[in-house]
Amino acid sequence: MSHAVRLLPLTVLLLGLAAAGLAQEGISTESTYMEPDPDLVRIVDTPWPPSVTISPDYRWMLLRTSLRNPPISELAQPELKLAGMRFR
Repeated sequence: MSHAVRLLPLTVLLLGLAAAGLAQEGISTESTYMEPDPDLVRIVDTPWPPSVTISPDYRWMLLRTSLRNPPISELAQPELKLAGMRFR
């Protein structure tokens, strides 16, 4: 028996279940934007804690901060990639 013939009943079953799920009353097929829960927004928008790097001779400390979610305009700018780092 070929592979396609064996999968035919499963495919028909899955398509039938999908059609039945879409046909249920009270379920809208239109997609609308839903606002996330305010607690989730607060968690996602919380800034990263600073990262610390100490020099090998322990004389200097570098304290770095970064954007957790940079704006789309910044992400859309062209960049060069070298050794895993990105340069604009």
